[in-house]
Amino acid sequence: MELAIEILGRGGVVPAACAAQLVWLASRFRAAEPAGRYAAAVAIAAAFGLGYVLLPDWAALVPQRHWQWLPYLALLAAVLGPVARAAGVQAFERWLLALLLAVAAAWVLVPAWSDLVPARGWSIALLAAYLLALSMALDALPERLAGPRLLGLFALAAGALAIVLLVSITAKLGQVAGVAAAAIAGAWTVAGSFERNEALLSRAAVPLYAVLVGGLAYVGAIEVPGATHWELLVLPAAPLALWVFAAGPLAKLQGWAALATQIGLVLLPIVAVAAWVVLGE
Repeated sequence: MELAIEILGRGGVVPAACAAQLVWLASRFRAAEPAGRYAAAVAIAAAFGLGYVLLPDWAALVPQRHWQWLPYLALLAAVLGPVARAAGVQAFERWLLALLLAVAAAWVLVPAWSDLVPARGWSIALLAAYLLALSMALDALPERLAGPRLLGLFALAAGALAIVLLVSITAKLGQVAGVAAAAIAGAWTVAGSFERNEALLSRAAVPLYAVLVGGLAYVGAIEVPGATHWELLVLPAAPLALWVFAAGPLAKLQGWAALATQIGLVLLPIVAVAAWVVLGE
């Protein structure tokens, strides 16, 4: 029990508090636009890095396994994501930056296993395409759907992934995903302090979310030899259910009705995948 409390504190409370504090400090700067772009992305990456460092020795700082590149990918995404959202950056330039990040992430996250299926070259291309599509689809959400609530849904999806990995795949990856979920949740708790820059705050963090949580889902999917779990890739994509609210009858919902319906629709694929993996095990 004491060990569980210690792990929860180091991997949950510490990164969440770190991210919340960094976002709140950024909101005090008068240059609201740059602060809004960098606050959440940098806070989540820094908090994830801190939580990762506090994990046991198997979370090596000098990468020995493919998933140990995640803290460095988070830092790269924390730079490229806000840069892509700077004034004057055209859409195609933003796509190029997203492509660069997706390819870099796929290159280091796909292991050089001789029995990897698909083979490494194909896996790199497919993972890069998945991360790019996830990032672009979330980035294109209408402004009213991209506020602090989006960060909360990111934390929900990351938390679900952490539980599934912990219960059915490997405790190590589950703890790493738990650190990511805590960092995102911490940033979300104080995202409202940016007021009019809330959507910018969330959009700049989209590439980081795609690489970190999408990358963890891929690593978890191939972690168990001979038992791939590609369904895990659905979990990071669960917030895409918000597209249902972009137009049509559901777009007219407001207040608590909109919040409850959005959370419910995002939870549907999360619960389905979690049940499939956990009950299957």
